[in-house]
Amino acid sequence: MGEPAKVSAPPGRGIVTNTVPTGPRDPAANLELLVSQSAPELHNLQVICPQVGEPPNYPFECKFTGDDHRRQTGVAGTIAVYGVYKPTRTYVYETNYRPLKAR
Repeated sequence: MGEPAKVSAPPGRGIVTNTVPTGPRDPAANLELLVSQSAPELHNLQVICPQVGEPPNYPFECKFTGDDHRRQTGVAGTIAVYGVYKPTRTYVYETNYRPLKAR
């Protein structure tokens, strides 16, 4: 069973799709920072994103892996990026992940 999706901003409010967010220019590095701040139980995040252009062509989806220190297990999942939240100029994203099975 996966984790409930976590959305980083109120749906449909202040989302723009024609701008670059603040923070690292590389979407993967930017999302690693944002997800680690919003989900402190996740550590050692490694995000892989497609080439998205600048400003990015929204929506786009990235894959990620990491460690869930709460459950002491690895996790894998996706991050869907919908645009930029205008008030904070950060990505509006949704995470969806599940624990990795033990070997």
